[in-house]
Amino acid sequence: MLLLIALALLLAGTVLEPVTTLLVLVPLMIPLVVATGIDLTHFGLVVVIATCIGLLLPPIGFLIYLTAAQAGCGVMPLVRELAPFIVALVLLLVLVVLFPQLVLFLPNLLVR
Repeated sequence: MLLLIALALLLAGTVLEPVTTLLVLVPLMIPLVVATGIDLTHFGLVVVIATCIGLLLPPIGFLIYLTAAQAGCGVMPLVRELAPFIVALVLLLVLVVLFPQLVLFLPNLLVR
């Protein structure tokens, strides 16, 4: 379920600003997350990572156009240079979703 939520947030991040995504979509998803038993700390981290990655994804990735304007280059050369980093970030997101103990290890130590 969390993988589907992360995919939806990735897609939303490509067309929406992060504040809009966080204020509109996350409150709609919280009852589903609680009902499926997903830890809210884990969900929050997945939301932040997926939203940040969505800002880098074409076609409307806000950070791509901002970076291209700052660098004075075209969008497509920038996307080609960013591709390995985007792949690494997506792999990080998949690891965080599939192995929640990677991110919940420290918070669980603090609760005890």
